[in-house]
Amino acid sequence: MLFRTRQFHAVKATEKDIPAIRRIESMPENRDFVFQYSEKEHQAFMQTPGHVTLLFYMGEELLGYALITTDEKNRSLELRRIALSHTGLGYGRELMHGIQSWAFEELGIHRLWLDAFEDNRRAIHLYESMGYVYEGRLRDTVHSDGVFRSQLVYSLLEDEYKTLKEIS
Repeated sequence: MLFRTRQFHAVKATEKDIPAIRRIESMPENRDFVFQYSEKEHQAFMQTPGHVTLLFYMGEELLGYALITTDEKNRSLELRRIALSHTGLGYGRELMHGIQSWAFEELGIHRLWLDAFEDNRRAIHLYESMGYVYEGRLRDTVHSDGVFRSQLVYSLLEDEYKTLKEIS
């Protein structure tokens, strides 16, 4: 187990977990906001140094997953993707707190960063409400269904995390 929150525990995924991961990312509430990897793309991600796929469980039920990329030299962690099978229940906030604690307290990360499509209002609201700082817009980065989509970049630094943790 990599970390535990009040309701969930996170473990490292293996290649046998890829079908379940692909089911979650293709759910209607997720597919517009997370890239759809093929089985081979997920395998390649898992085999790349510095990359890890996390699985989130509530008891025995798989609740979701995240793709993480770490840069040890720069003490940076990119949350490349997070997708849950149940949305609107506050699970994302609890899991984000778990990822943050793991990244800053266990891995010694200095900067945790992520991006979100500009129309992913739920994710953007969550990140902003958790103290993530808006860094900018990556304009027209993805061409999907005949339109270009832009992404918004957010980050949380080690000192900001410590301050937020102290006041909560």
